[in-house]
Amino acid sequence: MKKLKVQAMFFEKFGQMINSAIPLATCLDVMHQETLDIDMKSHIKVMIDTLLDKKPFYETMSKDYFKGSTLKMIESGCKQGELDYVCQKISRCLEVDIEELKQSEIV
Repeated sequence: MKKLKVQAMFFEKFGQMINSAIPLATCLDVMHQETLDIDMKSHIKVMIDTLLDKKPFYETMSKDYFKGSTLKMIESGCKQGELDYVCQKISRCLEVDIEELKQSEIV
């Protein structure tokens, strides 16, 4: 559940920053500096390095860390120019998943 919470927070803030017209590399650099989770921090570093190699943003995300459905949504958002909206939507979906997990633990 911790990983889902970290990802939900990442996508929420990342989407807000993109919506504010902050360049992707700057968004990732800020997220890297502010993230306390070691796993997410290392994934963001890889994303920054891959982005600096001129790869499309959706190719920067680790298939080992993010779900396939998340990666497909990010790719679609990049191609349609709606990455900020997609990130916000992913964050909300992850929050729903977290709530469902909490409820199943209670039962």
